Amino acid sequence: MATVLVIVCTIIVWILYHKLFHVTYFDLGNGCLMEVMGCVFVGFLLSVFISQLFS
Repeated sequence: MATVLVIVCTIIVWILYHKLFHVTYFDLGNGCLMEVMGCVFVGFLLSVFISQLFS
């Protein structure tokens, strides 16, 4: 269940990131990798917060 929550939170963070910021990549590989890693990290933190809030 925790994995599903992390994936859902990561997708929500990724969508909000692209709604808030206009993203231009000068180095596509590094830019995409850093964006995915950042979204997964923030999604993980958000899921930990949600799990603590409701347990």
